[in-house]
Amino acid sequence: MAHVLMALVLAACGGGGGGGSEPPAAPDVTIRALAGSRVATNAVVGQALPSQMLTATTTGDPRTLNGRTLHVVVEDPAGLFLPDPTVSIDASTGVANLVLRGKVVTTAGTRTGNLRVNVCLDPQCTTALTGSPLTYPYEVVAVDELRAPTSVSATRTYGDAAAVTRSVALAMDGAATLSTRVQDTFDIGSGVRAEPNPVALSGTRSASGTSFAGQLEFAPMAPGRYVTSVLVDAATPGYDRLTFTQSRTVVVEYVVVDDPSVVLAFDPVVSSLDARGGLCSSSSPFPLRFRFLARSTDGVEYLRTEYLSAPAAAAGHPLASSWIFAPPASGAAGGGPGAQDLIILGCHGTARELPPGVYEAQLVYRVTKPGGAAAEVAHRVRLTP
Repeated sequence: MAHVLMALVLAACGGGGGGGSEPPAAPDVTIRALAGSRVATNAVVGQALPSQMLTATTTGDPRTLNGRTLHVVVEDPAGLFLPDPTVSIDASTGVANLVLRGKVVTTAGTRTGNLRVNVCLDPQCTTALTGSPLTYPYEVVAVDELRAPTSVSATRTYGDAAAVTRSVALAMDGAATLSTRVQDTFDIGSGVRAEPNPVALSGTRSASGTSFAGQLEFAPMAPGRYVTSVLVDAATPGYDRLTFTQSRTVVVEYVVVDDPSVVLAFDPVVSSLDARGGLCSSSSPFPLRFRFLARSTDGVEYLRTEYLSAPAAAAGHPLASSWIFAPPASGAAGGGPGAQDLIILGCHGTARELPPGVYEAQLVYRVTKPGGAAAEVAHRVRLTP
């Protein structure tokens, strides 16, 4: 059975009117649906269907509508709209607009069909304008809602190297194409962008495709409060086979609590290079990078490299006590977080290959605190050629 909606609107030039036992005489006005006017929209389960506007044109003598009430009855077979449409007619152009407010969508799926709009002079529609009823096709594609948390927070203590992770669960339509991206992370106190980004997202989608189990990973940082966001898009086929995308933003806050007993922290805590699998098998040296996570008030200066141990077979080898080359560190002398690039020499397959075994060294830095207090701190480097 067709779902019937009704609205009343006074003609542009009149008001009141109507009544009597005899059907009113038809006015000299013809109404036609504007070519191409239709309902074509996407919807999300649990949300109201977006309002829709349908357009018609009128011709004839609008004066014959003076003092009459127009009744608009919309036959809505899918029950998509609320029973309170609004109608407006521009007397100067003859254009009529009908606005329909959508109901809350309860199930996913595609609805197609035709709306029939009756424009009449009485509630029973015994007398209609010429051209009525108007027919408007509709296509409504409803998909399940993309669900994601609004925010995620994590905390670690400065100098703590333990992994810090947080779960991010997403629920979506099984046909959705999912994309996620972590935005740049900024130190709230200074406004400086953290590089490299200390927040990363990984995860897997369920076999049914309706959920995504994500995990945010938080790298060690200098003390401070950091903020970023994860942008989530779920794209599904919509009306006219166009793509319909739902988007969510997950705000991420990351706090690193200071520990005054830690003079200088490193990420990773120990830099290791295992070249036995051919990782460093070309004739070129291998670059290695680690970060120092200094406070913004601390000055960090590289002092020297100390070679701690080498296998007995490396005795007398020219690289046994010089297999690290340390160019100037970025951000070191000026204080605050920085990075150290190392070039590892003597890897497997290079022209001056080191004998197999484990080699260890450390890079020593001077950390100067506000007020002039200084301390030496070392970062351990391990090589297995």
